[in-house]
This record gives sequence, structure tokens and C-alpha cells, in this order.
Amino acid sequence: MAGGRSREEFLAFRADQAVSHGNVLTLDGWWCEEGCDPVHGACDDPASCPRTPPYLQEPGAGEAYLAGLPADTLLVSVRCHV
Repeated sequence: MAGGRSREEFLAFRADQAVSHGNVLTLDGWWCEEGCDPVHGACDDPASCPRTPPYLQEPGAGEAYLAGLPADTLLVSVRCHV
């Protein structure tokens, strides 16, 4: 039990929380922020970036991207205040 939930319930709950914010940092360096098209960490300007983003910003795109990852992918939710 974790947080009063079974392991499966807890994982489903945290996964829903992780994608509900719409902000995703991919392992290959893309910052995907809700309301903006993804930006690669190695590029200064998204318009001149030669890389292809994992998805473009539209409703549900981040969730669909995460759902399409391999089943053994580990999602990590990070809360950061600057």
C-alpha cells in the first residue's frame, strides 16, 4: 500500500498527475510545455532547430505521446520552484 492505495492504484493516480500538467521533458532533450510547441535543449531558436519534435502542441498531444512510450518507461514527476 502506498498513500492508502494499492500499487496499481497509486501508479495510475501518479501517472494521471504527471501528465495532467502538460509539461514534459523527454530523455532526448525536448521540453514540451503546455501551450507551446516543444523546444530542444540544444537549440537556441525553435524555428531554426533541425530536429523533429516528438509532437506539436495540441489538446491531448502530451498524454498521447506518453501513452505511446514503451511499457517499461519510468515516468518521473518533479516539482521545482525557482
